[in-house]
Amino acid sequence: MERAFDSEQALAKVLWPKLKRIVAFGAGEYYEATAQMKQFTGDIPHNNGYYYTEETIYGRAVADNSDLFETFPSGSFHEYLPLQEPTAVTILSTDTKPGVPYQLVVTNSAGLYRYVTDHIVCIQEAQLDRLLFTIY
Repeated sequence: MERAFDSEQALAKVLWPKLKRIVAFGAGEYYEATAQMKQFTGDIPHNNGYYYTEETIYGRAVADNSDLFETFPSGSFHEYLPLQEPTAVTILSTDTKPGVPYQLVVTNSAGLYRYVTDHIVCIQEAQLDRLLFTIY
């Protein structure tokens, strides 16, 4: 164990030589913790994994070492509430604008409830079958 602390390599690489990737959510408000973790993990790729709310799995990371996510196909219906407009109504994904933060609204697959979450997403790009987004 002492050898691990005396090594020039990142601590995680010495302790787990076969370690290839770290999967742990670290975007948005957790970005600083991920940056601090790098002192122990060095250049080992970091993947943010899945992004979920209490109601749905909303997205997954598109690549290692990236804060960009893509929406995940689910049985839930998603709407977006613009933050900059005090009297705003929800809009569909096709009406979102890149670079604008939105509050995520989720309706379950049975349509039994519609929940305005406390999750803020910033749409980066709308594609045919998904949205690319970052956490605000």
